[in-house]
Amino acid sequence: MKDIITRILLAITFLICLTEVRAQYQCAGVGQKDGYVSLYVDAYDELNNSDAVFIGEVSEIKTLHPRNVPSPESTFEITLKVTNAWKGVESDSITVQRQCSLVKGRKYLIYANLSENKLVVGCRCNRTKRLSEAAIDLEVFNERKLKPLKIKKTVSETPVYETPKMM
Repeated sequence: MKDIITRILLAITFLICLTEVRAQYQCAGVGQKDGYVSLYVDAYDELNNSDAVFIGEVSEIKTLHPRNVPSPESTFEITLKVTNAWKGVESDSITVQRQCSLVKGRKYLIYANLSENKLVVGCRCNRTKRLSEAAIDLEVFNERKLKPLKIKKTVSETPVYETPKMM
């Protein structure tokens, strides 16, 4: 009986270790030299493999619940005010989806990819980070002489009415 319990405990321990190694392996890209785990060598490589790369300030966060119940499968729809973009963004406002949230009012360097016609930002294995932590990425963009794209100001959807002049 003691032998069976020992074997079961060893099997459970092995499965736990295997799960941990597998989770780490999924993100074990080559881009770990500057402290960020990514599937790519550096910020330039990640930019080339992303559909959109930009700096944005979070202005709105909506939680999209499957089956209208908060759960770990919840997705966040995050609207950002874009200040700079290097790829895939032309307007000064953009909405992305993410399974882990960002902080409203905070600025981020975002690396996003298209999935089912939506921009999706990964929570892991991705270089998305707070702007205050993005110096290395921005330095790589500057070294590669990457110029930010021109950002078009979006027109407010609220109509503007002029006050009639009195004659």
